[in-house]
Amino acid sequence: MSRRYSKGRPARSEPKVVGFVCEGSTDLVVLRRMVEEVFGEIDALPLQPNLDELDRQVPGTKSGWSEVRAWCEREGSLEEYFTPDIGDGLDLLVIALDLDIAVKAGVQKSPDNLEAYDAKALCDVIKSWLPSPLPGRVVIAIPVMSTEAWVLAALFPRMDKLESEPDPARILAAKKRIAMGKTGPWKRSQDYRKFAEAVVRKIKHVREACPEAGRFMAKLENMRAVPGTDRE
Repeated sequence: MSRRYSKGRPARSEPKVVGFVCEGSTDLVVLRRMVEEVFGEIDALPLQPNLDELDRQVPGTKSGWSEVRAWCEREGSLEEYFTPDIGDGLDLLVIALDLDIAVKAGVQKSPDNLEAYDAKALCDVIKSWLPSPLPGRVVIAIPVMSTEAWVLAALFPRMDKLESEPDPARILAAKKRIAMGKTGPWKRSQDYRKFAEAVVRKIKHVREACPEAGRFMAKLENMRAVPGTDRE
């Protein structure tokens, strides 16, 4: 794993090194900015999908929920990511899977009541894909129904019950915030970088409007408070 720094530099000048395993580039853009809201500057490492410096997927590489599962299942141990033999390891690993995709893929049944949805069941499924024991510095995010719900909460604070919307991306397209392509909403990283900034500006409201966003941020805050997560 390449790093922008080495162990010889002063500890407190080093940004957190955070790995991301997500369905697509736009999910990573939003989640990365939310992590930065808690930890400050980070050294983001996109493990899945493989992205270039402009947050675009590298040609010839794969994305999607099945690639999230494949990444999890092929890892024999996550310890190498945190304590590698050479160089610095991750401080944190974020693994994310949108609920809408999990339902469409048959990974989880559609909840009877989205307003009372508890992400534990899907978290347990993702954990079953991962090697055990699971390091404590792994955070699983379950956007409901997708990260676009969190974006809508930031851009349109008067909208309610956003985590009950079956297709938040189509609402973004209907409101002319993203384009609609032949196969569905056209998600571009450059648009989502702006959305990510809106999410952190309105993070208090986003957390209140979207409980799973609140749970994700709370997990990060708890992680920050755990002794030993800072490089000392």
